[in-house]
Amino acid sequence: MLRSKWYARPIYWIVVIALILFLGLEGVNIAGIVSAAFADTTNLTLASGEDYVGAVAIDDGYLYASLVTGLATVAPNVVTDPNQAIADLTASPGKIAKVDLATFSEVATLTLAPGENAVLSLAAQGDYLYAGLATNPAKVVRIDLTSFTENATLTLSPGEEYVGALTIINGYLYAGLWTSPGRVVKIDLASFTRVNTLALPPGEQFVGALVSQGDYLYAGLTTNPGNIMAGLPANPAKVARIDLTNFTYSATMTMESGENALLSLAIAGDSLYAGLGTYPGKVVKIDQASFTRNATITLNFNEGYIDSLVVHNNYLYAGMIIFPGKVAQIDLGTFMQASTISLGLDEYFIRALIIDGDFLYAGLMTAPGKIVKIDLRP
Repeated sequence: MLRSKWYARPIYWIVVIALILFLGLEGVNIAGIVSAAFADTTNLTLASGEDYVGAVAIDDGYLYASLVTGLATVAPNVVTDPNQAIADLTASPGKIAKVDLATFSEVATLTLAPGENAVLSLAAQGDYLYAGLATNPAKVVRIDLTSFTENATLTLSPGEEYVGALTIINGYLYAGLWTSPGRVVKIDLASFTRVNTLALPPGEQFVGALVSQGDYLYAGLTTNPGNIMAGLPANPAKVARIDLTNFTYSATMTMESGENALLSLAIAGDSLYAGLGTYPGKVVKIDQASFTRNATITLNFNEGYIDSLVVHNNYLYAGMIIFPGKVAQIDLGTFMQASTISLGLDEYFIRALIIDGDFLYAGLMTAPGKIVKIDLRP
């Protein structure tokens, strides 16, 4: 009897959240620390059937949120039992909600074509929004923002599945794939065609985050997603460095034992920050010049499973997939936790963070999906 590889089995790709929620959230104290420096301003609940915000992007005054069309039958009530909050990434077709930031209201929804499943990643530039899909083979959909319609679809090669991360650099779109070993596909935005593919070394798999600065692209890797879900020993997560001048693999930094899931990266100054799916949560500070770890912060008790990082002014914000959702504020000068905001009881599992002006927007894995607007002004 032939067995499919772990990364080809649908159960392993149900959703990123399964990698870190499997460890369990029982006994989590839902009382949070609300900082006077930033506060939950308001939230927007999306339309019925627009479930699970998986990614967000902002362009020209609008926020775009990717959605799964419905939660899996294994998750009938995520409020009662947050451990069962598993979204069905095989749901087809995926959707993208358009939110007017001036009025903070949903103004349109785009439903993708049949077979174009849940949108895992988004990136926007100019007149286009790019959506990375949970399909096999993987697909990237180009969306015309003027008309908010699907403009073109790029289908990758067989075996290149699930676009877990997207980033745009100097006229190219880079797509990180959930494969083993991990791959990064380089796409020319002018022609919307792939121009190159980089396969990482063996053991470096599941690209869940991409970020760049200067001549380097950094890829966050979860090396044993199958083991994590099964509760088995897993190898530490890794960050791979890619030289953009010739699109070649440069180096890898490996996390410490027990630091197994890495789904978020951010850059500020000369440092790279990696958010870990541990409990309590950890953020690792990496010196870009030497590509070595130089500090680690462990969040407060009952704060963990970091799935998103963003930088604003002198602070790093870490979104957590816990119940209720929380955002930790970390002072970059001291690399110490400054405060934490705990969202409402019906606002849980922060999957994505993005900054616009002095506001932080959090995309939540709720049904229907929600966007929380947080005021960062003193």
